[in-house]
Amino acid sequence: MKIRGKRLLPLGGALAATAILATTLNVPAQASPAYAADLLISSPTEAYGAARFWLEANGAAMRKAKEYTWDAKDVTKLVRSSGDVTDGKPGMVGQSTPKPTKAKNINLPKTIGKVFFVDHKGEYRWCSGTSVQSRYNNLVATAGHCVYDVEGNKDVLDRWVFVPSYYEGKAPHGVFVGKQAVTGYDFDVYEDFDQDYAFVAVYDGFAEPRAREVARTDYTAFTGAKRTYTEEILSIPGGRSAQEIYTEGQSRYGDVYFTKDSRFYRHRYVVGEAKSTGPLAVAAGALGFAWNQKVGEQTVAFGYPGSPHPDGDKPYTGVTPKLCSGKAMEKTYQVNSYKVANHVALKCAMTGGADGGPWVIRYDNGKRYGYVNGVTSVFHDQDGNERVDHISSPYFDGEAHAVYMKANSIKSARIVGEKGELLK
Repeated sequence: MKIRGKRLLPLGGALAATAILATTLNVPAQASPAYAADLLISSPTEAYGAARFWLEANGAAMRKAKEYTWDAKDVTKLVRSSGDVTDGKPGMVGQSTPKPTKAKNINLPKTIGKVFFVDHKGEYRWCSGTSVQSRYNNLVATAGHCVYDVEGNKDVLDRWVFVPSYYEGKAPHGVFVGKQAVTGYDFDVYEDFDQDYAFVAVYDGFAEPRAREVARTDYTAFTGAKRTYTEEILSIPGGRSAQEIYTEGQSRYGDVYFTKDSRFYRHRYVVGEAKSTGPLAVAAGALGFAWNQKVGEQTVAFGYPGSPHPDGDKPYTGVTPKLCSGKAMEKTYQVNSYKVANHVALKCAMTGGADGGPWVIRYDNGKRYGYVNGVTSVFHDQDGNERVDHISSPYFDGEAHAVYMKANSIKSARIVGEKGELLK
């Protein structure tokens, strides 16, 4: 479902006819879109299914997921741009004023994590992301192509969740299911990577420390906390045809049914404890947000790289987060293959999987806090040796701020109640 935002561009006044030359005619402003907003998951029940999809079997789906590589394979060269990127006064959103510190060893913020989703091929994928401060403590910042299905030409990617401080199938702060995403209108419509960023409002965190799935008969007999939900499955169970399942009915396959559009669904029965881990920023903290800052600031880029370099060398596993630290290049750059007119570049050898990871300025190493001023978007090989040596980010200007402010207005919601009950 598309929800279009509008940015007003004033056309100015116009002189009236001769009889009223002294009067200025106010011409209605022409509307120009600034953002596109899309629903990811519409209800706590559906969100519950998405969270359990990634959590069950001790995070098996998360461990199975691979880095999202479609853009990382197209390693391009940066071309210097002469464009003016600022479009207004600089601004920052944050609850404290960090003091940038230089340190030999940089501490990782617990706000960073992995974004998990299912792509249009049905494959389990990940990107990187971070929580950012917001009115409802519920925003994730990542790359637009880690939310919107550019490769498959669909609206949004499926079963989208964020797991801060992710490590080997573990979600120490819970799983945060995407509720609604907001990106730049030009990225959504034209795949313009000058706006390859997205802010996702997420449900409160969800965890099941002592829950287990049971058969329907055991579920009926269980007297403690329990819940049932329906999930879409990707294939017919047991190799049976849809007609066999339909005609034999619930007496034999009581947990499976299908609809006229050939989608297959299964009832799941879960007993035991479930809990809310609270709003994202409360559970895992949040970085600040900055826009219209000068180009060339000291920057720390974080992410979970996992792809090999173009020459086949694979120095990263994607298991642990990595970082690059240094001054961003003082000019902006073009990347013609991605319709980029003005990207900011940083010398860095992180590869695919780091997509969407935050670029943080004014990072206070002691507080592990700074301001998100970009996200990893495209990977580059400047010296032609078939190895990634630079990464680039959209410049966060006033339009990025407008996208952020739209996402900032989206309220949070819980998946389970105080007693672990599934909310509707």
